[in-house]
Amino acid sequence: MTTAIANPCQSKQQFRWLYPVFVIVVLDIVLTVVFLIWSQQTSRLEDHVQADGAVLLFAGMGSQERINESDRRIFEALELYESGVVSEILAVGGYRQNLMLSGSELYRRKLHQLGVPERDLSVEGLSYDTRSNIKYALSILEDKHWDSVVFVSSPTHLLRVRHYLKRYPSDLEISFSGYNYLTAQPAPGILELWYRVHSEWAIYFMYFLLDDDQFGDLVRAIRLGPEMTQVFS
Repeated sequence: MTTAIANPCQSKQQFRWLYPVFVIVVLDIVLTVVFLIWSQQTSRLEDHVQADGAVLLFAGMGSQERINESDRRIFEALELYESGVVSEILAVGGYRQNLMLSGSELYRRKLHQLGVPERDLSVEGLSYDTRSNIKYALSILEDKHWDSVVFVSSPTHLLRVRHYLKRYPSDLEISFSGYNYLTAQPAPGILELWYRVHSEWAIYFMYFLLDDDQFGDLVRAIRLGPEMTQVFS
């Protein structure tokens, strides 16, 4: 009886597909880390900043991950208020067609429970995505006659906020404050950070792939339902 001897070349051929997969995984990890570091650096508030108030951007609702993300943003805004960097907090966003309360109203209530007086809290509850958050918030800030503002969100989100703000020229002195990945509470997990980065990439991809109307319709369909795309157009 003869025993077949495995050909080393054939064995290597069988596993050649692993090399591109390995390269893609390593590249993805590197780019994710770079994006996280970049977003952290660009969302760091300068020490000398004093502003009329903060715009606290809504994160989402439903899952525990979104609840944790909301808490991180709320605590970041609370720290700015308690340290005297801002004297008011405007919570924006979180409108959903089937809910009695907007997400921003829930933020306002929690901030009040944490000790912020009612007089220093206000709400914008009709916006449903980042672009409408910014548009409606800037309108309210104009009525409030604020000269300066700090946008508060996650560092990755604030990169996109910076980009969207270019659509709305303003005389406001605008700063940004994102929570610290390493010290924020509840602490974000590795998978949560990975998901957040890739979610931002997906949004950027769709934003640049579609024209403005198509992108707006897509967001409204996702957030409000297909039947509401024409109402908010």
